Amino acid sequence: MPRCEDWPAGFISLTRDQFATWWIIDTAKGIIHPIGQSYVEPPRDEPWLVGSVPRDIQDYFDEIYNEIKALKMVSCPKGKKSWNRTIQPYTWDVGSVVSQTLRKHSWPDTLDRDAYLQELEEVYPEA
Repeated sequence: MPRCEDWPAGFISLTRDQFATWWIIDTAKGIIHPIGQSYVEPPRDEPWLVGSVPRDIQDYFDEIYNEIKALKMVSCPKGKKSWNRTIQPYTWDVGSVVSQTLRKHSWPDTLDRDAYLQELEEVYPEA
């Protein structure tokens, strides 16, 4: 991944981490570059796009919203015993525990957030 200083003017990073998906907004074109989800060879004249498949911003975030609402991907808050803050598929150990706990506490309609978070503090997923 080239350094942010090498990006063209108008590129803004919403997220950035060595082990996460980078969300890079190209303000000139009005698109998002989710970088890090897969490897894609960048165009020769745009090496900063390594791993990027440009997407319409609204479509991209609508897709994420729908996956989270349906609990296909779950936001995992930091627990005392187990995980760090991540977003994981519901099929992974931690994602499965979080998904089940969210459903138990009436996700998405009437989520009892305090009870949900309290229960997660006591959970330690089987590895």
